[in-house]
Amino acid sequence: MMRCNWKLVSTLTLLALVTLPPATARADEIFNYTASLESANEVPPVDSMSLGGATLLWNATTAQLVVEVALLGPSLEDLQDPPLHIHGLATSEETAGVILQLGEAGDWFELDQGTGIGIDFNEVLTGSEIDLSCTDDAACLVAFQEALDHGMTYMNFHTAQYPSGELRGQIVPEPTASALAAAALAGSHIVNISPSVPIRFNKSVCSVFVSPRSRDMAIAVC
Repeated sequence: MMRCNWKLVSTLTLLALVTLPPATARADEIFNYTASLESANEVPPVDSMSLGGATLLWNATTAQLVVEVALLGPSLEDLQDPPLHIHGLATSEETAGVILQLGEAGDWFELDQGTGIGIDFNEVLTGSEIDLSCTDDAACLVAFQEALDHGMTYMNFHTAQYPSGELRGQIVPEPTASALAAAALAGSHIVNISPSVPIRFNKSVCSVFVSPRSRDMAIAVC
């Protein structure tokens, strides 16, 4: 009968354990947010027919922020430079200073078929880029996420005609599937702005939707 060399097995097992990833290793913490951009959300409101929507992805582990915005109405020639910021801390009825600039005018592009304009912002942030009252960079990153989580930031889009802001939207956590189902049961209906208006959004074809009751924007998942 072959006898097992337990000393050898124990040594190999120990080596295997040593090379395993640390027990504290975990997947990145990802948080998703949305914003419905409308002229009526400006404080005070402005008279513009433009509107749009934005999705935000925040990786709390790496401090990566991904923002995708699609707007119907404005053109590239209308942009003030820089056109887009995140402001805070403020409720939807308040105004506040700029927390973070989201790209430059040259980063914007025309959507497919001339339906509007958009921007894809993707950057790993440092605390020094976020204009909040913090003790250090790490604290600013934490404070930034807390502001997003509590709906205390808003996105503001600026044009030459409306330098103080043409479109504004409060940034809020993305609703869960159960919340969307509850809204549907409560009678919220989402319809297309117009029949099949495809736009280029992150190299995919999506549709822009609007609630006929509140005009809250949502961009279909591609």
